[in-house]
Amino acid sequence: MAEFVIIGTNNFLTRYLIVAGLFFLALLVLSASSREVSPLGRFSFGIAYLAVAAAQFVLPSAFLSMAENDVDFAAGTWLALTAVLMAILAHFSRRRSMDAYGCSGNAFMAAIPIISLILIFKRPIEKGRIEARSEMALLGRIVAFSACGVAVLFLTSFFKVVLDGMNRDAVVNVRDMPIERAVRIQAALLEANVPQLVDAETMLTGAKSSGRELTLEYMLTGNSAAMNGSVFDLIMGPIVSGNVCSDPLFRDFVNRGARIVFEYRGLSEANGLQQYRLQTEASDC
Repeated sequence: MAEFVIIGTNNFLTRYLIVAGLFFLALLVLSASSREVSPLGRFSFGIAYLAVAAAQFVLPSAFLSMAENDVDFAAGTWLALTAVLMAILAHFSRRRSMDAYGCSGNAFMAAIPIISLILIFKRPIEKGRIEARSEMALLGRIVAFSACGVAVLFLTSFFKVVLDGMNRDAVVNVRDMPIERAVRIQAALLEANVPQLVDAETMLTGAKSSGRELTLEYMLTGNSAAMNGSVFDLIMGPIVSGNVCSDPLFRDFVNRGARIVFEYRGLSEANGLQQYRLQTEASDC
């Protein structure tokens, strides 16, 4: 499950599918209860929607902070909190649908980007409540909602920046896991954060695992991409082995029987597409 959540918290499409699935599941459960819901106005629903969206924006960063100590606990916590948030949103969406359409059947609109704005801003089906308010009261609500939106955006961005700063040097604790799973989770973490610039001529473009083998994929540019295979092996071989052996995580991997593979692709005008492959095992340290 942890591997699934790692990919889900760092890939927008996967995260959306997870969150939307939990939202629709909550809608089904709430609808099956067949309880009548009271209408909820646009302003109240908008605030609730902003709060849930802000929490969903920050949760992936919070997950990575927790995963540094216990990736399985962090994964379970992320799923549980997301399920609770989606249940709350589903409840408020049914009430807003009742207010806007006279039934709760349009609550699903809250899970669809752009379409959700219709649910937020549509006038209530009972026009009397709106008509009884003065223009100044309506304008005040618009200003208040806009101010809340700006405040939520500011606070959410602030907390995300703080958490991302804390996570910059974070390393998920995989040392107590079986080596195959540790390699698989490390590959998922790296894959979730590509592309990642290593230096001026090297970029990490992918990561994958197979059993005890962790493969890192790089793209080279500039002079590095123009080297032939023998020269590349001669120059880069000792550097790569030295980096693996001096890195605590990779050294732990190879000491437990893993193999770290480095696959490089370089595109140069002189030699066209070049491909290089290096690997490091415990015997190389």
